[in-house]
Amino acid sequence: MIRIIAGIYRGRRLQSLPGTAVRPTSDRVRTALFNILGQWLEGKRVLDLYAGIGGVGLECASRGAAHVTMVEHAADAARCLKSNIALLDAGDRTRVVADDVFAACERLGAQGTTFDLIYADQPYRDAAPRTLLAHLARTGVAHADTIVIIEHAEWTDETTIAASGWERYRRSAYGKARLSFFSRTQPAATGAHEGTQEES
Repeated sequence: MIRIIAGIYRGRRLQSLPGTAVRPTSDRVRTALFNILGQWLEGKRVLDLYAGIGGVGLECASRGAAHVTMVEHAADAARCLKSNIALLDAGDRTRVVADDVFAACERLGAQGTTFDLIYADQPYRDAAPRTLLAHLARTGVAHADTIVIIEHAEWTDETTIAASGWERYRRSAYGKARLSFFSRTQPAATGAHEGTQEES
């Protein structure tokens, strides 16, 4: 069962789905992620793609993000995500978009909606980071200072992960999981963490 690590919902446990249809981001990876982001996250607008049951998105809301939009296409996961939002009474600072990630970004971009942080935990077997990054740039959901963080597997082809207009400024490893950080301009808030870090 996933729990909120810190913030106003600290210690609260989220409902989860049985089976392996949804692979929540592990506590280890989430802890590392939010240690990196630190206080920079406060007041930011967040887009959580492939949100699952909301482990990352609701952690962002707990830690002071101004608003979190969570996109989840799978019907069971989207229902569970909405239940978790209700469980935390977090409806005033979150939004669920039950749609395909690419279609959702098209619609949000057409509405002129942009985000300061975009997190994407694509299914490892179907991960296509380069395609996703290009789509984020094309749809306009990312502004000039947006940080994009993609969680991917250790076996993801590193030669295909960058996309035109984006620069990967950090990669961290946690067992079989990787976090790759991208920006268009080097973010001062995380500049001290620049570079590749490997952890076992």
